[in-house]
Amino acid sequence: MKFCPNPDCPHYMDIGKPAEFLDEIDLCSDCGTKLKWGEADEALLDEPEPEIDPDPDPEPKESPWEVVATFDNGAQAAKARDLLREREIVAEIKLVVPQDNAAAAREVLGEEGLLPEDDSEPGPDV
Repeated sequence: MKFCPNPDCPHYMDIGKPAEFLDEIDLCSDCGTKLKWGEADEALLDEPEPEIDPDPDPEPKESPWEVVATFDNGAQAAKARDLLREREIVAEIKLVVPQDNAAAAREVLGEEGLLPEDDSEPGPDV
């Protein structure tokens, strides 16, 4: 069974013992405190709740992509990408076609062996 470990809970203050809850309940309906498993033993009420960091080592979140330049010439695009990479700026070159022609473009590139495996599905717009 679960119980509310909060000694300042209105139920505890009124009744003098912790409120008990069914297993499927997670928060005390009187004070909103996260419930504990076990018997509602008053000795447990005196134990301080340990501070737990929910995500002690979060992974850095990726920044959304933004188009900073558009090139008609692949060599210029590659030169710009390489320049940014030299300065440790992640950059990508994407081949963009009108949406109405996307399936046909993938088919042509696939037939010629020019479609990378990871680009076989449409990706997010940039």
